[in-house]
Amino acid sequence: MVASGSSLALPGLTNSINQTVFQASDAGSTISLANLISLDGSSSSASFNAYNGGQIGLGSLTASTAVNLWITAYGAGSIDLSNLTSLTGAGTT
Repeated sequence: MVASGSSLALPGLTNSINQTVFQASDAGSTISLANLISLDGSSSSASFNAYNGGQIGLGSLTASTAVNLWITAYGAGSIDLSNLTSLTGAGTT
């Protein structure tokens, strides 16, 4: 979680996040997952939340087969999913 204008970059993360929550809250707060290209696995779950101006960069993400995937942007929060072309999974919301 990042807040109050903080930033987090994880350039080494490329795929398969399991039971992880990423949350950016407040203007200027950013999470960069610039090299994450896929979320896969029959037991994986992930949550991406951007609130009140927070931003999450998932611009390289092209596919997800995660069993549970939550993506929430609220109150001017934004999540870059510009290259996402395949979204499947039992609990995708």
